Amino acid sequence: MLRGAVASEDAARPLREFVLHTVVEPIARSAGVRDPEKRAAVAASQILGIGLLRYVVADAALGKMPSEEVVSIFAPTLQRYLADPHL
Repeated sequence: MLRGAVASEDAARPLREFVLHTVVEPIARSAGVRDPEKRAAVAASQILGIGLLRYVVADAALGKMPSEEVVSIFAPTLQRYLADPHL
């Protein structure tokens, strides 16, 4: 799905809607911070970038990394995007 979204707006639209409006935006809204839509967009860009590099571009380092390590590296950044009141 991610590979198709890179090549086609028709494929990108449902992926964008799902990631932004179904997954990330509700998390940002539940944090009770300002600009949840902006925060969701920034977090989604990080998530999609990780997915693109890990699965489509197939970066050797990121692709071979255990999922738990990927989470430990990126979770603090995503948490900051979604919940830091100073952002």
